[in-house]
Amino acid sequence: MTISLLLALFLSPFFNKFISLVVLILVLLGVSIFTNFIKFNVKKRKKPTKATVNEISILKWEFKKFFIEKTNVIGIISMFLFLNILNYNIESIDGMTVEFGLKYFLILLIISSISPLNLMFSSDKELRKIATYMPVKKRSIFMAKILVSTLISQFFLSIVVFINEMLFQEKLGLLYFKVSILLFFLTFLRLKLDMIKPILDYEDKMELWRNPKKYLSLMIVIPPLFVAVALNFYISLVIILSGCLVLELYSQLYGKEDFFGYK
Repeated sequence: MTISLLLALFLSPFFNKFISLVVLILVLLGVSIFTNFIKFNVKKRKKPTKATVNEISILKWEFKKFFIEKTNVIGIISMFLFLNILNYNIESIDGMTVEFGLKYFLILLIISSISPLNLMFSSDKELRKIATYMPVKKRSIFMAKILVSTLISQFFLSIVVFINEMLFQEKLGLLYFKVSILLFFLTFLRLKLDMIKPILDYEDKMELWRNPKKYLSLMIVIPPLFVAVALNFYISLVIILSGCLVLELYSQLYGKEDFFGYK
């Protein structure tokens, strides 16, 4: 809820209060659906029983797992500080004007390179061991992870845009939606790749963060990102959607094993 309120606050300088309110309602509704209707241990019983069944929201479970890891928290805070320092320096250099496209290319690239947000499957090997026995669909787990990653990455983007609006009078307007949509699909693409081809050959998290394989999915999303900021947003969106479709087809037709094991 706090993120939703801040998001509406950040949007208000660019749009009228009505649009900010609509966005707030949509975000709250989405979070409510995830936290209240998608749960573990919800198998139907044919006969009534007095046994106690504990239920837990997948979204709350994923948030707790993510923030309980010190390496995750340190990683996102470090990248967040670096992102804002870079953004401030770009805007405050005297006698130098950085084009809008190049600046947001760098911003989206940095957010997309935050490993804890885009390696949520690779960094969760314990889940692979017990996922088979969970009374929940694999798709629901992916949806929870993508929502956690999206909320944090969009929050970072909102703060950068808000700073640019307040300190440098940058009017982003409707372009903010384009940048947000682009960031969402980049996040989706990287997380989907991580689910299909996770990095599991490590002993501790620091070994995972140093593994060069993590940059493979980042290299894949750079070309459509460059097309979006340098040429055309809609062409880039078509490229990304096509990439998502190809990944899904590959996973269903040719992928013998993903994060959850053999199919």
